[in-house]
Amino acid sequence: MSKKSINLLPPADQQANRVLGVAGQLRDFGILLVISLVVLATLLGATRLYLRGELLSSAEQLAAQQSLMGSAETANLKKDVETFNKAMANFQKLSAGQQQYSVLLREIANLLPADLTVDRLTISADDHKIELGGRGGSRDSVLALRARLVDSAYFKNVNFPLANLQRAQDVSWSYRFYFLPEKINEP
Repeated sequence: MSKKSINLLPPADQQANRVLGVAGQLRDFGILLVISLVVLATLLGATRLYLRGELLSSAEQLAAQQSLMGSAETANLKKDVETFNKAMANFQKLSAGQQQYSVLLREIANLLPADLTVDRLTISADDHKIELGGRGGSRDSVLALRARLVDSAYFKNVNFPLANLQRAQDVSWSYRFYFLPEKINEP
């Protein structure tokens, strides 16, 4: 139960007291509202300054990373372009002498034992180097191919990688050797 207060003032004074009470409440509400708005504005301003600092810091870090990545990508791109240009120059030389290099391909095909497959063949026109690799059924077939390459009149300096001898069956093999340019130019 609420306590009832007895007001013995005349009605005009009671009305003035009520108006003063309401005015005091409105003044207190206004003061609290202004204080709340100032605190909110301060917090928003501080947050904005903090976020601006973080944004600038992130932008600087991003710029540093982009410049680092740009230089790395540029170096990789230059390397890729150089590799591609070398491959294109080699292709143009090989395609210009397509008939000549057919002799080499025919010779390699004739020397290959039946159970060997070629997965990789690289012929370099500049240094006359051939890289040949693939899979084979047995170590003996891989050794037979090397012996045939050594005995061939078209090739020289056939390497002897020990990796070709690691397994007796299901062998992965590769050879690097050089062709004799004067032999492929013969009629």
